[in-house]
Amino acid sequence: MLRSALRTVEELLFSDPGGRGIAPLCVRGELEQTFSVLKGLRNAEEKEKTVCILSGFPVPPHFVVENDGPSGTAAIARAAAHLGCASYVVTDERCAAAFSAALVAGGAKDATVISLKEGRGREGEVDAELKRVFGGGACKAVFAIERVGCNADGRRLSMGGVDVTDVTTNVDAFFSKEVEGGRYKAGLDYQRVGIGDGGNELGMGKVRSEVEAHINRGKDIAAVEDCECLLTCGVSNWGGYAIEAMSLLIKHEGDGKAAMDVFLKDYVEREERVHAALVEEGCIDGIAKGPTKSVDGLPFDLHMQTIDKIAKAFEGLTNI
Repeated sequence: MLRSALRTVEELLFSDPGGRGIAPLCVRGELEQTFSVLKGLRNAEEKEKTVCILSGFPVPPHFVVENDGPSGTAAIARAAAHLGCASYVVTDERCAAAFSAALVAGGAKDATVISLKEGRGREGEVDAELKRVFGGGACKAVFAIERVGCNADGRRLSMGGVDVTDVTTNVDAFFSKEVEGGRYKAGLDYQRVGIGDGGNELGMGKVRSEVEAHINRGKDIAAVEDCECLLTCGVSNWGGYAIEAMSLLIKHEGDGKAAMDVFLKDYVEREERVHAALVEEGCIDGIAKGPTKSVDGLPFDLHMQTIDKIAKAFEGLTNI
C-alpha cells in the first residue's frame, strides 16, 4: 500500500499545469528513495540529527526573491522537526529576510537561517559556514529546493538564460560530494535530495542530458550537480509539501489518518500567512513577475488542492 501511495503522489508531483515540458526530467521511484532518507533521519543518532536546506532564487530583471521555494523550505523544516532534527536554511543575503519571514509564518521558526553575501570570491565565507554545518559531523541530509545551481561553465542562469551569478552565492559546495568542503564532509554519510521544476536547479545534474535535449536553452542552463534523490515537480514547493507529509507518516508509524490530520491542520490559513509575509517582503511570482499569492503563474487554490491530494493519497495507510 505504501508503495502505491508513493507512486500516486509522485505522479501528482510530475503534473505540469504550467506547461514547462518537464516530463523527460521525471524519474520514477525517487520519492520512495526520499522516504527512505526521511526514515534514516528518524532513526539517526542524536548527534546526527541535523539537515541543511538550500534555497532562494532571484528573479530577473530586478532580481527580487521568487515565491517558489520559501513555502517548500518551511515545509521541509517542519518535516525535519517532526523527525526530531534541527535545520539550517542556507540562502543569499537578498533572500534571507523573505525566508526568515516564511519560516516564522510557516511554523518553522526554530530553523536557523544562514545568510551569505552574493557574488564571486566568497569562498572564505562559504567555507566558514560549511564548517558550521558539517564540521561537527551532524548533518545527515541536504535538501535543495528551487535553488539555482552552477552550469558546466560555473555560472548560474535563470530559465530565460539570464546570468544570476553575481546576485547569488555559490552554495554548490554544500550539496556537492566532490572536493569542495571535503575536509568537513570526510566520512559523513549524508544524502542529497534535489527538488526542481526546470533543469537549472541543484540536483538536476542527475538528468542533465535530458535537460540539454528537451528544455529550452537546456545546454546553457543545465545544472551539473547531481543527487541521490531527485524530485522533479510541476512547482518546486510541491516537493516540500510531499516531504512533510511523508515525515508525518513516519512519525505516526504509518497511521495515515493521524498523520494527515496533522498535515492538513489549518494548512490553508498557514499558507495564506506565508504568502502574505512573502508579499510584505517584496517577493514575486516568477512567472507573473508581481507580488501575488500565485506561484509560477498558477493560482493559490491549485497549490492548496495539491496539498489536499497528497493527503488523500496517504490517509488510508495503516502501516509502513
